[in-house]
Amino acid sequence: MKDTEYTFAVATVRANENRLISWQDLTAIVAARGYEECVRRLREKGYEIEGADYNAALEKKRMEAWELIESLLPERAQFNSVLIKNDFYNLKICEKALFANRSAEGLFITPSV
Repeated sequence: MKDTEYTFAVATVRANENRLISWQDLTAIVAARGYEECVRRLREKGYEIEGADYNAALEKKRMEAWELIESLLPERAQFNSVLIKNDFYNLKICEKALFANRSAEGLFITPSV
């Protein structure tokens, strides 16, 4: 990675840090008086929550973060060492599902190697 590409990547990540939930935000969300106030605070941070499906909003934000990181890498293989943790988790899910004779659908973490 050239110096200019590295500088651009760092600046992009720093600019996007402002959209992350800070410790103060998390404290305010936990201290919310009810579900509606909690959802309102999350919406203020850019989470698109519709109805009671907050998991979809959290998953969308998680995938946006991974896509941002992948877009800044010249080669995705450079990030594989970080993704191995997800692969290990997915392997454990497969083994547990096989042992319990249940489906593992919907339990895997993405992205993975």
